[in-house]
Amino acid sequence: MSTTTPSVPERFPILALWGCAALVAAALVIASSARLTGYGRTTVPISQPAQSRSLVFTDTADGGILVAEGGSGAGVRTIPARKRGFVRVVMRGLAAQRKRIGADASLPFELTRWQDGRLSISDPATGESIELRAFGLPNERAFAELMEDTGG
Repeated sequence: MSTTTPSVPERFPILALWGCAALVAAALVIASSARLTGYGRTTVPISQPAQSRSLVFTDTADGGILVAEGGSGAGVRTIPARKRGFVRVVMRGLAAQRKRIGADASLPFELTRWQDGRLSISDPATGESIELRAFGLPNERAFAELMEDTGG
């Protein structure tokens, strides 16, 4: 006849439990104070538009993009396929958002140069706005050329 001793369940180390609780509490306090005080928040400074241009972007049969004035329809530039990839990616992303909500694809986009020099493109149909400097100066310049173009 064998006798077995009942097993005693192991207890979770109480010090580790208190340490985890303190870590969670500290994270909540830090996040709450940052949220309430605005510390660490990144914002775009308020600026007034210096120049704005309404542009319509249309895909061409060869994979390029025709850029035209929003009001007159006059051609601004044709971006050939495989050129200006950043412009293509941004505009396809904005067009996809329009398609998702069922907005009119022929409405113009607003390219805006702000008094502080920033450049943004916005879609009045969706309310989306993209600060182009966030993607680097070479990519911002690709859109800046569209602001300056008068045709061709």
